[in-house]
Amino acid sequence: MHPVPVVASRDHAGLSTPSPVVTQQTVRKMGEHIQNALSDPLIQQIAASASTQSDPLSALWWWVKHAIRFRQDDSLILELFNEKDHFELLISPPVLIRMKRPQGDCDDFTMVMLALACCAGYRVRIVTVQCDRARPGEYSHVYGEALIPQGWMPLDASHGTYPGWEVPARDILRKTSWTLDGYVAHDERRAA
Repeated sequence: MHPVPVVASRDHAGLSTPSPVVTQQTVRKMGEHIQNALSDPLIQQIAASASTQSDPLSALWWWVKHAIRFRQDDSLILELFNEKDHFELLISPPVLIRMKRPQGDCDDFTMVMLALACCAGYRVRIVTVQCDRARPGEYSHVYGEALIPQGWMPLDASHGTYPGWEVPARDILRKTSWTLDGYVAHDERRAA
């Protein structure tokens, strides 16, 4: 039996944007999904198939980029659960890759990408960024990164156009890297 998607309910007491606590809870749940996916045979098979490539990490990035369609949570929650006003939908990697038409938003892409990278032997982190000036103080995007000999390589398959792409530095107000256990590994704030 595979894990099911997790829908985090919106705080109806007036919370309109995710708080730092909600962000950390979401990152921890993402890390749990990633770690649980490591024993999945299909995740392992996809990761192993990339090991024959000259650049396995890029091969995995391209696989994720082409296998999953980007779709915002609100429309997917409405379609799957006939619900509205939820904060976040997290679809575990084994569930996502087995969907008839795999689709999800940046957190779903991130979890699949990092589960595959972990299975391929890479050390990984989750990265949250505040990059939407209309939503100050809110982490508005998430992607993964893997440690390669040259340093941490961004793995943004949901928005990136190539392996290593990340949101341009000029657009990032804050960038936080997290361990899969949900602890801050690196936090960088930039001037507005």
